[in-house]
Amino acid sequence: MSTADTGPEPARAPNDVPSAGDLLEAVQEFLTGTLLPAAGDDTRFYIRVSANVLDVVRRELAGADERSARHARALAGLGVADERELAAAIRSGALAYDDPAVRAVVTATVREKLLVAKPGHPGAGLPS
Repeated sequence: MSTADTGPEPARAPNDVPSAGDLLEAVQEFLTGTLLPAAGDDTRFYIRVSANVLDVVRRELAGADERSARHARALAGLGVADERELAAAIRSGALAYDDPAVRAVVTATVREKLLVAKPGHPGAGLPS
């Protein structure tokens, strides 16, 4: 969401406005609004890929702190510190992959990743 839509943003120390999301949006708009219509067939693909990468970065930045904290809490609820420990615990049998709590965390993790990388994927709508 741009500052034009919401008015001035509060300062985010140590950075000021525009936000990283606003800057990414401006570059994406330049790519798709200015360069893409004037580009030849051979460069359109690269412009679209670049614009899509910026979209992924914007989604990754939006709510990243909240998402990371939620994920850390979910993993801590299983008694592991990170995904590496979760995988090791499942491989060793310390945690059962078919345990509903484990499945819920893994499903939520996959869903969160899809919402950032490919929000239109049917799996992004999996129940958490």
